[in-house]
Amino acid sequence: MGKLVKASSRRGRDGRGLAPLATVAAFVAAAGVVLALVGCGSATRSDNGAATSSLAKRSVTAGSVTITFEPRRLGPDEAVFKISFDTHEFELDQDMVRQAHLVVGDTPWPVVAWSGDGPGGHHREGELRFTAAGPAAGTATLSIDGFAEPVSATWDVGN
Repeated sequence: MGKLVKASSRRGRDGRGLAPLATVAAFVAAAGVVLALVGCGSATRSDNGAATSSLAKRSVTAGSVTITFEPRRLGPDEAVFKISFDTHEFELDQDMVRQAHLVVGDTPWPVVAWSGDGPGGHHREGELRFTAAGPAAGTATLSIDGFAEPVSATWDVGN
């Protein structure tokens, strides 16, 4: 006669039950469903519907300084840009609050704050924040004074 084996007594190769494997499989499946529903892309949307990721990072070289502008947010309330500077020629001593300017459409947006490295050194990085002074639509131009050559980057937003 054949031997009866209960389903609950089945064991994996290591002698443990198969329940831990089933639990892991269920967790992985659930995580996949959540990612599919939420979306796992890197684009974030501002309140005006424009994808922030569509505003590409820009790099400008002015003399021996490379300045990188990376839009983080450009929406109806504020604009935030990650800015980095790199040189090996001189100290980077710009006052970012006084020397940075953002114009969106034809409207200047005032600088609220610079949070990042202070003046000095050959490498600086931080975030510039601006308060919206008009709609986040048209051409946005971010410029920074105090370099040997004009420094600016331009994006088309919310059209």
